[in-house]
Amino acid sequence: MYPHCNRIEALNSSGDCQNIKQNRRFLSHQQNRVDMFFFNSRSKATTLLACLTLSGFLNSATAGPALKLHVPSPDWRDQIIYFLMTDRFEDGNPHNNNQGAGEFNPQKESHYSGGDLAGVKKRLDYIQGLGATAVWITPPVANQWWNGEYGGYHGYWASHFKRLDPHVGTLKEYQALSDALHRKGMYLVQDIVLNHTGDFFRYKNWSPQDPAQGFEFKPTSVPMKAPTQAPFDMNDPRNPVHRAAGIYHWTPDVNNYNDRQQELNFQMSGLDDLNSENPVVRRALRDSYGHWIRQVGVDAFRLDTAVFVPPDAVQDFLYAKDPKHPGMRIVAQQTGRKDFFTFGEGFAIDRAGETKAMRKIEGYVRDGQGKPVMQGMLNFPLYGSLGEVMARGRPTQELGERIRQMMTVHSDPHRMPSFLDNHDVDRFLKGGHEVALRQSLAAIMTLPGIPTLYYGTEQGFKEQRAAMFAAGYGSGGKDHFDTQAPLYLFTQSLAQVRKQHRVFSRGVPTVLRDDAAGAGVLAYRMDHGGQSAWVIFNTAEHPVLLDNLDLMQGLSVSQRPRTLTGVWGVEGAQFKMPQDVDSRAALTPTGLFNLSLAPRSTFIWVGSTKPVLERREAPTDLKLKLPANLPTQVSGDFDLTGEWPITSAVNVECVWVVNGDLKNAQVIQPAMGAASREWQLRVDTSRWPDQTTQRVVLLLRHVETKEVLAVSDAQQVYMKKEWQLMAAIDDPVGDDRGPQGQYVYPQDPTYVPGTFDIERLEVWSSGKSLRLKVKMGAINRSWNPANGFDHVAFTFFIGKPDASNSLRVMPLQQDHLPENTHWHYRLRAHGWSNALFTTQGASASAEGTALPEGAKIQVDVAARTVQFDLPASLLADVPSLKGLQLSVYTWDYDNGYRKLSPQGGGSEMGGGQAAQPLWMDRVGLELKP
Repeated sequence: MYPHCNRIEALNSSGDCQNIKQNRRFLSHQQNRVDMFFFNSRSKATTLLACLTLSGFLNSATAGPALKLHVPSPDWRDQIIYFLMTDRFEDGNPHNNNQGAGEFNPQKESHYSGGDLAGVKKRLDYIQGLGATAVWITPPVANQWWNGEYGGYHGYWASHFKRLDPHVGTLKEYQALSDALHRKGMYLVQDIVLNHTGDFFRYKNWSPQDPAQGFEFKPTSVPMKAPTQAPFDMNDPRNPVHRAAGIYHWTPDVNNYNDRQQELNFQMSGLDDLNSENPVVRRALRDSYGHWIRQVGVDAFRLDTAVFVPPDAVQDFLYAKDPKHPGMRIVAQQTGRKDFFTFGEGFAIDRAGETKAMRKIEGYVRDGQGKPVMQGMLNFPLYGSLGEVMARGRPTQELGERIRQMMTVHSDPHRMPSFLDNHDVDRFLKGGHEVALRQSLAAIMTLPGIPTLYYGTEQGFKEQRAAMFAAGYGSGGKDHFDTQAPLYLFTQSLAQVRKQHRVFSRGVPTVLRDDAAGAGVLAYRMDHGGQSAWVIFNTAEHPVLLDNLDLMQGLSVSQRPRTLTGVWGVEGAQFKMPQDVDSRAALTPTGLFNLSLAPRSTFIWVGSTKPVLERREAPTDLKLKLPANLPTQVSGDFDLTGEWPITSAVNVECVWVVNGDLKNAQVIQPAMGAASREWQLRVDTSRWPDQTTQRVVLLLRHVETKEVLAVSDAQQVYMKKEWQLMAAIDDPVGDDRGPQGQYVYPQDPTYVPGTFDIERLEVWSSGKSLRLKVKMGAINRSWNPANGFDHVAFTFFIGKPDASNSLRVMPLQQDHLPENTHWHYRLRAHGWSNALFTTQGASASAEGTALPEGAKIQVDVAARTVQFDLPASLLADVPSLKGLQLSVYTWDYDNGYRKLSPQGGGSEMGGGQAAQPLWMDRVGLELKP
């Protein structure tokens, strides 16, 4: 098929693209003529005709006045966005799938699968039924289809910003999608790119003094060798005219994302970086994207790679007052959109306690002088914290802290799209389990921000870019539009709660409780316009006591509702509506709230004035006190003594509770002697994480019903463990060349020598807690990774002394552990992931069952070490660490372990066959008695 049928289609009054395709030679001749007219003619009439033809005005005129393309802007705070990759969502027109250039192959993730705009329109009922109110599509513009290694099915490699790619459909089909959305009361979000075009040229031996030196075009580019749109077609610095035009920056790839000048001016992943300072570039981009607002009725833009573009260029794009090519906000106002919404991507994640990434992102909402840039930014720091806390068992305090920071750092957090996964990161379920996903969905539906759902999440997808339709990549040969799927119904229920109670889309959160030591309670209240709502999570896998919670913190007496009405709740994966709470009867005499929470439970209440029909008895006024000899800091187990609070202990027990953990709470036994009220307790600290603050209380409860009768005030105990080196092994320098010593590093220069080279492994212990410290030949962090290192993935295998229920197979790495070694737990960690798995369900092609906790990672760049503290509870059931088998392997990872081939590639290992083992270096040892 002719690759540019869509643009020629407007020349044919019948609109019959199929007939035009039959004479490719004629089309090619006409295409050249149109291009010549547009670029060279001085005739206003001729230029106008060419512009109209290329932009699709003539085609759109046939659409008729009945189309509902232009509608007023909504309040974006109240929207729920469904983000889909057009090529992977649904195939509504199979005739446009294969354009005859070898780019279409649904069996390969790297190629086009066949999804299109007609397919999106076909499934709008499915999307709306989920609860979404807006659809965000990947860039539909004409693309480079193949760069020699990968395909442009995703839409981010533009060859022409003002034409549609024939794979996704025609202008009429795009208008039909817009019309259908608007008739349903929904909105259209188009993904756009200002930073770059496709991957048409590259540099070898680049010189900043001479942009022609080392320049070369990529000979494998399909179907064109350069962009087809002026002025972006002037991309050869060896041509004096092109060079003088300065449309591009003429730079090589970024090799250090911590260098702001490289970030703004160098190529990201080989994509040709536009000179955003050039007025000609700015004007052409405004002209191109204004077209889609006028002719299609786009309601919002998502700006890809926003932080790679100077903020003033974004301001020009949105607010320029050029009468011929005005900014997008002005264009949108001319179509009746008073609040055209543009939000950007800034892939930046802060570690706990940091706000550097947050402040960088905020710089694209308000500039240094407080002037507006965009209306929002994707909330990557919140995404990072949600994953760490919900999926990897990090302390809920990290998420509580992020919520507080979000409300102070960001000027308009309610317009920041919040998300759990997308097309550039691992699916949530790749390293987290489903209950954690459910809790994370509840969080983004009840916190400030615009919930943004990535297609397939509601169907339990684990593959990053799998297709929803049966004929597409990774679909398993079946459609995935099941409206009765458990996660679909779950998400639907949360969307309904959010829509019914504006307090969740407009409210301000107050964090009431979080846990400093690990998984457990996170409680916050949302307040807006006299209404309040309470959201309480237990992120732990065990029941937790929520003690002494001040529900009304910060509320005046007049603002306090009489009743907390339960509106939504789950325990694990099962729906369970929380009981209404009478704020006058359910609180302790001091006005505090105690509640036992089931494992992985989430409850939502909304304040109301109605009375509770079934009143519960008020809590007892018994006074419990922690022992006077309670230490404030410990390094291991310790003893306590105290006194029973009551003389009769029939059907009542007193329990020592740490961090609310009821599963591992220690029941206190009275001392010998009938009259004695004294008790003694040896406190077990084996599950206490190092360098954390433990919240401890005494709990009085009914033996059989476990009803909470009284809770003491809480106190804090700090744990600082004493670590001992148990074993160490040195590994030869420079042996990171695979099993047979023949593998070579990827060709990208950012893979510096030593990146995969393990020089030493140390094993430290404190009780049954385990610390693994790896010394590397080099620590690479040029991509600004969340975990402090990148370009390498560590895979650890931990085998208990008893080999029962163990495996030797190395999931996804095409190899087995050496003879007489095995594993029970496997840790996979790279710059943006940290996932721990068990052998359950593991095989050569499956990673196994994800655990709710990952490792605590610390990086020392100067010492070239990466330290992994395994969860303290991981080996608590092992009698001794003696005989424990430990090994670590290095490779790299991006939505799966990177590929291996004889020739290698930019990010692909070389020197081996595709089916050979995927590891560069390894070290292993066994802890001896």
